[in-house]
Amino acid sequence: GVTYGVVMGRSSFGELGGVGNSAIINTVEKWPKRFVGFLGTDLSHIPEAIAELRDLSRHPGIRGISIEPGSAETPMLSDDRKLDPMYELCGELNLPVSISLSGLLSLLAGHDISWSSPIPVQRVAMRYPKLKIIVSHASWPWSEQMVAIALGHENIYVSPDLYSATRSMPGARNYVDAANLYLGKRTLFGTAYPTRPLD
Repeated sequence: GVTYGVVMGRSSFGELGGVGNSAIINTVEKWPKRFVGFLGTDLSHIPEAIAELRDLSRHPGIRGISIEPGSAETPMLSDDRKLDPMYELCGELNLPVSISLSGLLSLLAGHDISWSSPIPVQRVAMRYPKLKIIVSHASWPWSEQMVAIALGHENIYVSPDLYSATRSMPGARNYVDAANLYLGKRTLFGTAYPTRPLD
């Protein structure tokens, strides 16, 4: 019953590694009726990344961009003013931005979990109310704060992926309760494959 899979680009630090944009483009060209792509962004070279995004976003299979501010080599919060040109470009091109945030990502990048807080995402949503923001990994373990922030901002979508699909995961119930109460149309399914199996 799945029509399209989303292939996420990634430019992260440390053990997290990356998925280059050429691989994203190749995938959506090879299987255009099965996949769409989100371009990954190197936040250590923002001007160059913006130029690449502007160029590659013209591809018909590209439907958004992906950033990981809290797990960059030099971590930053989601509302860091250095990211404004990226948010403005997404608004101009009408592309959603996926902000990957989780305490686990921060830890794997060698940073503390404060970089995964959803509160800066709220400030981005307030600054750019027409920008669609997807919080991939749903800012776990800040699940209560994340669903509260999403309640007040209709441009925020949450994708708890492996944090709701892992048995006995602390905080997972918050995402489920919010989806059942008020966040159903803005809760996105994700597997975080290959961390979790597609099934």
